[in-house]
Amino acid sequence: MSLWELTKQIRYVGLKSRNQTAELDKDGIVIYKDKLVVSKIDRLARSTLDLQMIASELKDRKIGLVFIKENIDFSTPSGELMFTMLGAIGQFERTLIKERTAEGRERAKLKGKHMGRPSKPKKNIERAMVLYNERAHNGMSVNDISKLTDVPRSTIYAEIKKKKVAGQSSDEW
Repeated sequence: MSLWELTKQIRYVGLKSRNQTAELDKDGIVIYKDKLVVSKIDRLARSTLDLQMIASELKDRKIGLVFIKENIDFSTPSGELMFTMLGAIGQFERTLIKERTAEGRERAKLKGKHMGRPSKPKKNIERAMVLYNERAHNGMSVNDISKLTDVPRSTIYAEIKKKKVAGQSSDEW
């Protein structure tokens, strides 16, 4: 009988009636005897570090760990070997991705590419600053100006701060 067929007949530990059977729960996890059976590795942990911590804690409690899709039983020596190899490969992949991302970012900066979200058009920001300076006359709040010009409040406040640091009076904006 395959491990998947076995999970169809699993009895949950701790149920009132030992005759109650259940399939994998919504997270794809079920307990069978002294093993935690999981449909896929990513259903239990999002990172290798998390998986290692969970596996270690389960091992300390003498609970086995089985992954159905990957067909790995961590309670066996070959399962432990596979776990160690998968962890090392996962860590290697993450390191490569991090290096490539950093290199790509550096190349983009050298080419003068803008990193991050595109800024709002200067025309909109200038209009927002004019409206900000005329608040005494137009009675508009920063929220109103933001909605009218489609410039975020944070951008308006950042522009105000830049102007003050540059020593410009509000008449010069």
